[in-house]
Amino acid sequence: MSGGRHTLRLDGTAKARVDPAGVRVVREAVSALWPRVFRDGASGR
Repeated sequence: MSGGRHTLRLDGTAKARVDPAGVRVVREAVSALWPRVFRDGASGR
């Protein structure tokens, strides 16, 4: 079910790709969210 959310995020990333500043923000957000995603996945299992 969370896969749908990831798809929406990828969509936003593709749009931000047009703006270098947007890419930076998205990259920082992804870096900060990565550990959370792994933690949630471990907790979910």
